[in-house]
Amino acid sequence: MATAIYEDLSAAYNLENMKALMGTKDLLGAILRIHFILEAFLDIWCNKITNCEDFFDLKRFTSFDTKLEISKKLGLPSELAIVFKLFNKIRNKFAYRPNYVICSNDLDSIYQAINQINTNDDKNSKFSMIAFNGREIRWDTPDAPIIDSLLLNYFALSQKVNDVFANEFLKRNISFSVQVQ
Repeated sequence: MATAIYEDLSAAYNLENMKALMGTKDLLGAILRIHFILEAFLDIWCNKITNCEDFFDLKRFTSFDTKLEISKKLGLPSELAIVFKLFNKIRNKFAYRPNYVICSNDLDSIYQAINQINTNDDKNSKFSMIAFNGREIRWDTPDAPIIDSLLLNYFALSQKVNDVFANEFLKRNISFSVQVQ
């Protein structure tokens, strides 16, 4: 089965980061990698919408929340913004409370919000399982490790981001290159 990989999203899909994300058992490491990737999505959105190669050229002065607000002002669909904000809340809880424990309610909220994201692709309308390198992660697995639920949420979101970005850029007549793998 072929998968569409959007070349214009390559900054968010660094192969080493993706391997590390799928291979980690370190929850904090996974959260930080996901946060980094979500920030790359925001950079890509603003770069493409404004036709500016590096819209956030002063990255060290621009927080995730600020990038998200600017992205929303530049038309980032609210369904995506909601999910990005939910992931950011978890990251912030870890940043300010090192002993924070993610509860299933945090991840359920993200899962529900991801499933509210509309795409033109029926197969991506609702996610309940991902497979990666022979490993299956299912939403309905009783007592699934928190990291598995976190990864399922992230990978479901990333596929929806692919679809939404492609649709939004097409509507705006913005070039968005695709490579099938």
